[in-house]
Amino acid sequence: MLWQSYFIPGTGVLRNELGITDAATLRDAEYAIAGRRLHQLERGEVQTPRTFDDAHLAAIHQHLFQDCYAWAGQPRYVEVAKDGTVFARVPDEVVGQMWDAQQIHATIPWKELDREGFAQALGAYAARTNYSHPFREGNGRAAKLMYDQLAEDTEFRIDWDRVSPEARSATGSVAARDWTVLPRTTRLIAACSAPGTALTAAAVTASRVACSLVCSCCNVRASSLIAAPRECAAGIPLTQSATGASDPP
Repeated sequence: MLWQSYFIPGTGVLRNELGITDAATLRDAEYAIAGRRLHQLERGEVQTPRTFDDAHLAAIHQHLFQDCYAWAGQPRYVEVAKDGTVFARVPDEVVGQMWDAQQIHATIPWKELDREGFAQALGAYAARTNYSHPFREGNGRAAKLMYDQLAEDTEFRIDWDRVSPEARSATGSVAARDWTVLPRTTRLIAACSAPGTALTAAAVTASRVACSLVCSCCNVRASSLIAAPRECAAGIPLTQSATGASDPP
């Protein structure tokens, strides 16, 4: 019954503030409206607390989806899974993963990180945040903005067009089950694997979150699993990204 409470009775359409009863129409309207709200945050027209914790993420989510859902910014109270990815259980595991993410943020000297250090730190932080998946819908869009805001305190930016939403979702569940993939992620970003080196599926999947880094000095996309290393204009070793563009999650 808890699961059904999110839906308009007798339908598979989420209860919404727009009065829409068709799923496709709701999806299109939600993306358009949340997109406008996102631009407000990106342009600084609306401010949210930059504490990089559950309150920060909830404030972003509430602003993005306030026009669409009464539960915008509120934690989910049902279990969720997507495309085979099972996310954190409510409430304890969700709270615990966000607490871990907050501690990672608080203890990392973000302004001092080089590219490899930033990739490893962001990978650990994003994996826990993504796995927590604290809201019924809209987790990816809210989290992406928080990661972008985090990157503003470093020399790097994130190029989301270079990593698929499927890889981002899968990374959370893989890393939650096996944190040992995260150090490997950093090594994969720094350079290609040697010919014939065996890479586990978990390592490849986990690497893709951090495979979206961009060198801020010359806007050269960073990292690859298969191409030959090269250097950017500042002499920083980079590799051409192999992941393709995709629609937003």
